[in-house]
Amino acid sequence: MKKPSVPELQLASGDYLSVVRDFALSKGINLHTLLKDSQVELKDLINPPPLVTNLIVSHVGINLFNALDEPISAAVKFGLRMTASTHGSLGLAVQCAENLQEGFQILSEFYNTRLAAQDINISETETKIRIKLSYKNGAALHNEVQQYFDISTLVSIASNTYQALDKTKLQGSILININQSEPDGFDHNALPGITLRFDQPSLEMLTPIEWKYQPLNIANREMAEAALMRCQSELKRIHPVDLVERIRLLVEANTESLPKLHEVAETFNMSSATLKRKLRDKGTSYLDIKNEIRLAQSCTLILDNEPIDSIAARMGFSDASNFTKAFKGWTGLSPKAFREVGRVD
Repeated sequence: MKKPSVPELQLASGDYLSVVRDFALSKGINLHTLLKDSQVELKDLINPPPLVTNLIVSHVGINLFNALDEPISAAVKFGLRMTASTHGSLGLAVQCAENLQEGFQILSEFYNTRLAAQDINISETETKIRIKLSYKNGAALHNEVQQYFDISTLVSIASNTYQALDKTKLQGSILININQSEPDGFDHNALPGITLRFDQPSLEMLTPIEWKYQPLNIANREMAEAALMRCQSELKRIHPVDLVERIRLLVEANTESLPKLHEVAETFNMSSATLKRKLRDKGTSYLDIKNEIRLAQSCTLILDNEPIDSIAARMGFSDASNFTKAFKGWTGLSPKAFREVGRVD
């Protein structure tokens, strides 16, 4: 297994693979173009997992960018496609906030549930609420590609902000400053309530300060609190601090080739002995973690009627016999008996 770098270990919501896929198809871009050098299988692009590594998102994003004829105009259209529902629990929590200020606070606090590698920074001047994007060390893509996705993100935030407010009570518009030149024939009319200004010093979104306490159209305290509870749970998973959880996520992301203990230790910049000690102090071991994951995934594959030989190979066993012995030790049932029980249930 190739040793993952820090950016690779940062996670993103798999929902964004669906958004990229659908946008690519709308542009006539072949899905195999998106998959080139990405380590993503076609089945995962069709039915994305809940979480993917930042490396996967980066490769697919680069492939999309390289296939576009005019990236800046495409970035705006891509951003407009990302409605509040695209952003899962975060989108719902923001929509149901009491007012725009609370919505922006939720966006800033829980944005990492969608993309751990990126932060949203919100500040205020006398006249504007400013939103800018920043990246953790080493997480940003090549400048032009990153600009594409950053423009898309700000357009999505701006569009969803405008749609969430009572337009009859709004004066002014949301400004998006773009630090690139305006493309030929750019359609400014495609962005109601939003003004794009090109050739600016930096990329940022500016909302009139007068909108700060404007109530949101579907403000709902009960729904907001439920969505926030979900966001808190997702944040722990996508941005784990606990070593055991970080190792578990690393192994789950590499089940096609389960990492060795020394490879995991190298990933977290420690010796194998230190890793063993830290896990022992937490009442577990690397083998325990690996077996937990292998058991959960084996159960799913067995109930999906995958051949036992194939499951054994995927789970790192030399043959079906060794896998069957291990599985019976975990569950008290052979894979065949487990499958029959599942059918009955």
